[in-house]
Amino acid sequence: GPGVHNRVEYRPLEGFVLAITPFNFTAIGGNLPTAPALCGNTVVWKCADTQIYSAQMFMRIMQEAGLPDGVINLVYARGPVVGEQCLAHRDFAGLHFTGSTGTFNHLWHAIGSNLDNYRSYPRIV
Repeated sequence: GPGVHNRVEYRPLEGFVLAITPFNFTAIGGNLPTAPALCGNTVVWKCADTQIYSAQMFMRIMQEAGLPDGVINLVYARGPVVGEQCLAHRDFAGLHFTGSTGTFNHLWHAIGSNLDNYRSYPRIV
């Protein structure tokens, strides 16, 4: 009715999103880091060891298309190393993950163990 207004406000999370892409599904490899980036978030992208070449090519294409440096940060390291560093970081704000149930459970427990350390409640997708 009159005087009633609805609105939606889209804003990035307060921190960074960790995107972990699977070894066996390269087709969505670029989706996991770009979806949160399109919403205004900074992303740390940990690709699977077997996906490194396609991830590098995807990053080149995105940079040539105008993606600013530092929006999506592709890292090459063992999963546990990246997970330990990112999930313990105060600015961790979200996880975008596709992979095994066992790995997800490990990530979920690590996030839960660090809830008191984060600036805000992290989102898990």
